[in-house]
Amino acid sequence: MNREHRRSALVAGGFLVAAAAGVELLFLVPRPTARAWIAEPGPFQIVTATLLILVAIWTWTRRAAGAAAAEGGLLLFLALGKLDPGGWLAVKDVDLAAFYTSTEIPLVKKVTAVIGLLLGVFLAWKVFRNGWSRFRRGVREERPAALFVLLAGTLFAAAQVLDQIEGAMVWPHLGYHTHPQILFGSEAAEALLEFLVPVALLGALWAGRRARQDGMTGSLS
Repeated sequence: MNREHRRSALVAGGFLVAAAAGVELLFLVPRPTARAWIAEPGPFQIVTATLLILVAIWTWTRRAAGAAAAEGGLLLFLALGKLDPGGWLAVKDVDLAAFYTSTEIPLVKKVTAVIGLLLGVFLAWKVFRNGWSRFRRGVREERPAALFVLLAGTLFAAAQVLDQIEGAMVWPHLGYHTHPQILFGSEAAEALLEFLVPVALLGALWAGRRARQDGMTGSLS
C-alpha cells in the first residue's frame, strides 16, 4: 500500500471512528440531553446546516460559475431542508398519499413540498451531469478531493439508509417503536453521519485548493 492509499484509508477510518465515538458519547450522556442534541432541529442539525451553507459559499467563490451554481444550490437546499421541521421543503416520515389527499394540510404546503422535491431532483441531476466524469476520473486517479467527495457521498447514503430504518421502526403510528435502544442508536448515528458530510466536503475543497497551489508552484519551478 503506497503513501496515498494509506492516507486515504486513515482519513476514511478517522471519520468512522469519529462517528462511532460520537454515538457512544450520546449513549453515555443522559438520554433527554442526548435527544435534545439530535432533535430536529437541534444543535447537531443547526451545526450541520451551517457547515453546508459554508461549503456552498466556498463552492460559489472557488469554482467556475457554471459548475458551482448547481453544486452550491444543492448544498443550500440540503441546509434549508435540515432546518425545515414543518416539512415545507421536503416531506419526511409521512404517508405521502395521506399527505397529499388530506384536507387538513394547507394546499400551499403541498405545493411547496412538490416544488421542493422537483428542485432537489433537478439540482442533483445538474450536479451529476456537470461533475460525474471529473469525479470518476479523480477517483480513478486517487485525487484527495475526489476521494473526500466519495466519502461524503457514502456518509450521506448511509444516513439515508438509517433514516429509512427509523421510519420502519416507528410504523404503524408515531410513538411506536420496536426497540428504544436500537431506535435511539440509529437516530444518533444518522445525526452524526449527516454532520460529517459537510466536514468531508470541506476536506474536498481544502484538498482541491492545495492541489491547485501545488500545481501552480510546480509550474513556476
